[in-house]
Amino acid sequence: MRKTLLFLMAFIGLATINASETLYFTDIITVTINGISSEPQETTIIVEEIDDETVNLQLNNFILSNDGDDMYVGNIYLPNVTLTQEDGYKGIYISQTINISEGDLEGDYFWLGPYLGDVPIVFSGKMTDEKFYCTIDIDMMETSLEQIIYVVFGTDDFSTAVSSVKTSTEQLVDVYNLAGVCVKKNVTTDSALEGLSRGIYIVGNKKVIKK
Repeated sequence: MRKTLLFLMAFIGLATINASETLYFTDIITVTINGISSEPQETTIIVEEIDDETVNLQLNNFILSNDGDDMYVGNIYLPNVTLTQEDGYKGIYISQTINISEGDLEGDYFWLGPYLGDVPIVFSGKMTDEKFYCTIDIDMMETSLEQIIYVVFGTDDFSTAVSSVKTSTEQLVDVYNLAGVCVKKNVTTDSALEGLSRGIYIVGNKKVIKK
């Protein structure tokens, strides 16, 4: 069954606080739902700079499309996100539960987000004033959606990006769940997910979906 994801971004005014600046980053986004990837498409992520170390992140009117049937999820808002100063860019990492609010598209839509309760999300990214890259893990297996959503926005081609981890089957790695808890230590990549329940795990600094 082919599944695609539509991200509809509404440009809304964000109040400025202490001369904060709102940045709009438009790039290619690829979405994987339960292991099935959608066609890459263009979308926008909104970043409101509060100060040099804090931003608000916003993704509005989040809509899932399953074989032509649209599922209106809502607005994803991550306030007061702390940035880390890296060599040549600012780093972002969030692992928390969020509440998805009702979207603001004109029309009579049923927005599912407010009924999902606490939704676990892991947001990892890098940014400069000109470029934004991130991955977003949204584990909705325990909700009515029963979906694991993995999003990649932009490209990780920052000049100081960390080199990729070797994928040799002989390399020993640690395995973490999305809460940051180590569930396996010093295992081979081939056996990393054996015995684990389905979900998203961090295996040797890479996100892997266990179906």
